[in-house]
Amino acid sequence: MTTLATWAQQVVDDPRHRRPAVHVPVAVADLGRHGTLGLGALAGTGTGTADGLVVFDRRCFRMLPDGAAAVADTADPVAFAVVSTFSPDLVVTVASVASVADLEARIAAVLPPRDFAVAVSVDGVFDEVRTEDGTTGTTVHRAVTGRLVGFRTPGPSGVRADLHLGFLDATRTRAGALAGFAGFSGRIELGFSTAPHLAVRALGAGFDDDRDVTRCDPE
Repeated sequence: MTTLATWAQQVVDDPRHRRPAVHVPVAVADLGRHGTLGLGALAGTGTGTADGLVVFDRRCFRMLPDGAAAVADTADPVAFAVVSTFSPDLVVTVASVASVADLEARIAAVLPPRDFAVAVSVDGVFDEVRTEDGTTGTTVHRAVTGRLVGFRTPGPSGVRADLHLGFLDATRTRAGALAGFAGFSGRIELGFSTAPHLAVRALGAGFDDDRDVTRCDPE
């Protein structure tokens, strides 16, 4: 599986797909200017693994290693980010989804067979959600209401797609990169009419459009 960070770097670095980029550092405050939904990571300090970021409704949260969520500092530098102004083009209400593999199959079944990135929001009740803790373990969240946020990205040569999701609970106090889940019911929302915006610090590539002046709300 290609990670979301690797996919973003490949797209930004590919002249065939490159969109004009502003080559400036990107901070948390910039994320909400370019989308309402997204995933990313803070720039590392050399002291350990940097925290991931999840964006929803233009609010930006750090995904902490212990499975907690914290409002991200607007000045923190971002290593990479993929954000989209989310407006669902397809909505599917489901009574029971057993696992990530089941979710992937449900999404693939309703999308047209084309090679493009899709923003994903999965909102409802989970029997169990497992999030990565930044090392080799996972944090388990049981009987939780919340949302999975992320993207379905094209695989190499369009052969298969990869699903990248972060979890944010309804109270905005728990979050993490999704490792797995069991027993979901709710809504699957897919957006593909608005292309995602990409930023990759290692390539000096910032967001490509500075017209939307709405910023990520820290409150």
